[in-house]
Amino acid sequence: MYRYLVIIDDIWHYEEWETIKKSLPDNNLGSRIVTTSRVNAIAEKWHDDFDTLVHKISHRNYGSRVRDHPIVEMCAGMPLAGACMMSVLAKEQEHQEQQGQCVLSTRDVQDRIFELVTRNGIQNTPGFEPLVESLELGYNDLPHHMLKTCLLYCSIYPEGHHFYRDDLVRRWIAEGFAGKEEAAEDYFDELVSRGFLEKNDCAYIIGPMMRNYLRQKLREDNFITCTSDGVPSSPVGRLCIDDNWLTSDSVDQETESL
Repeated sequence: MYRYLVIIDDIWHYEEWETIKKSLPDNNLGSRIVTTSRVNAIAEKWHDDFDTLVHKISHRNYGSRVRDHPIVEMCAGMPLAGACMMSVLAKEQEHQEQQGQCVLSTRDVQDRIFELVTRNGIQNTPGFEPLVESLELGYNDLPHHMLKTCLLYCSIYPEGHHFYRDDLVRRWIAEGFAGKEEAAEDYFDELVSRGFLEKNDCAYIIGPMMRNYLRQKLREDNFITCTSDGVPSSPVGRLCIDDNWLTSDSVDQETESL
């Protein structure tokens, strides 16, 4: 009999863990199993059923080479985002060396990556494909269309904006995304449970990379047109005037159906 260390990444359904558990012997030799899940309810059930230790991933630095930069802040709490960013950074500097170019400083390359991600979205920034696939998986796994609609609506607000449950619920109802307050509250709780909205003191926020991904989805689906994105190329269904949204505290705008 041997001790083992097993790491299982990104479990989506509790039933998956039940199947995996049956294949792992309990030999009382100090073996360890490390699992990750983006669904809060699964982690809570693990804790309740097995008294497991639960660690919520929070902001972490990805090394002194990339510290204190906006692109690093965008990756906060998402190891995969940090890994993609580091990979893009290394590849860009390697490309410059191969081309015999003057190798830009780490900060200059970070500035370039940040500009591309901000302007084009991570969907259109080479090197972020694994992160896009991961976020796409979570978005597509949402059980119904209106839940996706409510999540997309959250991306019209500035990065770092704090959401309050009652305020957002009322906005969803006013926009027609939910017919009753109870349904809207269920939508909110589901988005929190799946990790799309994260608790921050008594309010909630949406992660920068998730917001970046959703913002591009807004454009692709022509769901809401934000004036900060420039002149629209197609008819506008909903217009969000957000040119003057400088800080999350200044947000007091509404979307207008046309």
